[in-house]
Amino acid sequence: NLFDLQSDKDMHSTLRVISNVIYDGKNYKEFFINDYSNSKELLEHVLTFLLENYSGKIVYMHNFSGFDANFIFKIFCEAADSIDLIKRDSKIISFEIKKDGKTLMFKDSLNILPSSLKALAKSFGVENKGEFDFRKTDRCKSFSDFENIKDELLEYNRKDLIYLIICLNF
Repeated sequence: NLFDLQSDKDMHSTLRVISNVIYDGKNYKEFFINDYSNSKELLEHVLTFLLENYSGKIVYMHNFSGFDANFIFKIFCEAADSIDLIKRDSKIISFEIKKDGKTLMFKDSLNILPSSLKALAKSFGVENKGEFDFRKTDRCKSFSDFENIKDELLEYNRKDLIYLIICLNF
């Protein structure tokens, strides 16, 4: 199972999650900020979905310890019954969440594939993974602004996960 999110800073320069896509090799599940009152609610919904559908599984996130951990670890910790954490220096290598008798193991795929997804795709001879102009999120001031970039951003998330699964299975 793979997990990708995109983020930006709100008007108070607070980091927030805008989109999240989960891919299990067959199906996608998408989460977008406009469907929630805030990033915390979005991530709590993501965790609930993962626990209900993938308990006992590993969830890979690329460059989690370098970036995504800033957004989700605190919120996941607050929601969990317990968390077992493995760190190297100041970076999170993996963590296991336990809640209501269910477990999930999160691992950073950067530890297996130590390069950016763009570089990995090129190294494995996979077509260009595409780009997203993140200045578009900076210009979003309202839900309708985010709605205007929703499809493009979720497509970028999906492509990231396709390339990650190709590289992990290579």
